[in-house]
Amino acid sequence: MRSSSDLQMSVLGGACRAYNLALRTYPLLTNSLTSSLLCGCGDILAQVKGYRSRQDTGRISWRKSFKSVDKMRLLRFAAKGLIGGLIWAMWYDASELILQHFERGYLFATFANLSTAGRTVLRTSILLLLEQFLCCPIIFGLWDLPIATVLNGAPLRRIPFEIRTKLGDMLVENAKLWTVANVIVYNVPVHFRTGLSSVFDIWWESIVSEFAADCGKDEDCSIELVDQSLMPVQYSASDNTPAAVFIISNSTDVSYSDDLN
Repeated sequence: MRSSSDLQMSVLGGACRAYNLALRTYPLLTNSLTSSLLCGCGDILAQVKGYRSRQDTGRISWRKSFKSVDKMRLLRFAAKGLIGGLIWAMWYDASELILQHFERGYLFATFANLSTAGRTVLRTSILLLLEQFLCCPIIFGLWDLPIATVLNGAPLRRIPFEIRTKLGDMLVENAKLWTVANVIVYNVPVHFRTGLSSVFDIWWESIVSEFAADCGKDEDCSIELVDQSLMPVQYSASDNTPAAVFIISNSTDVSYSDDLN
């Protein structure tokens, strides 16, 4: 008889083969669903962490913590991941086409005598630079910041202001948090990249999704920001007046409310 460990490995191997087949047969759909699932997991972690930080954790069970999850907020961020997965899957395909153009050009001809390891370093460096300076400004500016602003209950006319004030800081945060992860991501086959980046994205989304998703329900809404650069301005329900809290130090925050229109 097969041992339980052999059976578990067989089931895991079968699941991996099925997922690999789905990636090759339906790459965009599979990557989109994977990203949605893991984006939702990141939001659950963020909500549970936030709930326990506001309670006496010694008296709060994990079961109660997970029951506190706002399901509508979870659905919103899972939907964000659904579309985000499509965007990043298309970028990984496009980045390989751009890299192939570089490989036929002067740069790789100059370094034609590089070892295999050297060419891998050169390829990875080009892909990292392309993501940081080409892809991320476009995706952050046209997708991440606008959708985060809308999820926070802000009017659409605030989107240009959010892009102007947050895009630079988001790019800095992306470089700090994603460079090491992307060294791994860009050295696996293209059809695995969206899924692998989504695994790392669980931690990233657990930070990003700490927006005040319920903003606008209260008369005066403000949040403590995990990172100022990641958070769009919050709005009061009565007149869409910006009201934000920026972290100045670990113990001091400054609130302001000012009509920027």
